[in-house]
Amino acid sequence: MKISIPAIRVIAAPGAFKECLSANEAARAISRGVRRSLPGARICALPLADGGDSFLDSFLRLTPGRMRRLRALDPLGRSRGSRYAVLGDGTAVIALSEVSGLHLVEKRYRDALAASTYGLGQLIADALRRGSRRIVLGLGGSATTDGGAGAAQALGFRLTDREGRDIPRGGGALRHLASIAVAGALPALSQCSFLAACDVDNPLLGRSGSARVFAPQKGASPEEVKTLERNLAHYAVIVERWRGQEFRQLAGSGAAGGMGFFIRAFLGGELVSGARLILEVARFKDRLREADLVITAEGALDSQ
Repeated sequence: MKISIPAIRVIAAPGAFKECLSANEAARAISRGVRRSLPGARICALPLADGGDSFLDSFLRLTPGRMRRLRALDPLGRSRGSRYAVLGDGTAVIALSEVSGLHLVEKRYRDALAASTYGLGQLIADALRRGSRRIVLGLGGSATTDGGAGAAQALGFRLTDREGRDIPRGGGALRHLASIAVAGALPALSQCSFLAACDVDNPLLGRSGSARVFAPQKGASPEEVKTLERNLAHYAVIVERWRGQEFRQLAGSGAAGGMGFFIRAFLGGELVSGARLILEVARFKDRLREADLVITAEGALDSQ
């Protein structure tokens, strides 16, 4: 009598390998390896991203939506093609790494003081103008340490110095900030809800803050790290005085060069675990019940 053995059910659910492989590429590689070893396996590829690189692609693999493409400024102010997704209910899904990501700047050109999130603000503004009133943001993978000041400027907030002039973009210019004017901010901001996915709970400032922990990865020298820390501290004073509330110590405020601080202070948004959000969208618990094996991985393929 012939015995039928059911095919093994495998979930390939990796994250991204920083500056090496996207989560999608890693999932495809794992799937190819499984097929070579277990030709009859039933494989479910679920590339996961917790807010950084691959966030947008992971989201669109898990839920229906369409891509919008436009030109926006990269971290160094260069115009380039960018994109974000719009889901069936009109929700816009925007990944910081798509427009302000570290991978967009070659190592020799990385400038932690000049890098700006202005392009992210351009994507948010485009989504608002096209009618989206719920925005999901993926934080992480950024080249910036500007506390979201560039994004605020792109959304119409005026960040000015003592002479009433707009301050330059980038974390290196935050020391010049003296006041914030909201009259020119996009009116639709007040009608929107913002949910930001991030994978860290660092505060904005201090030993575990944005500049000291993450700026060296973005090309900052020890002296530039000190400059960025001082500038972010000054920025926080001005912003919190304007808002009448402290945000700097809230968990996640230091995410993506201070974008968590911006999400809360300027947009009134909520920070959530990116991994948890993606797993919920993927209905991972339901899929897990049907699996025999789960293969996951993340990190970097380097000397470590």
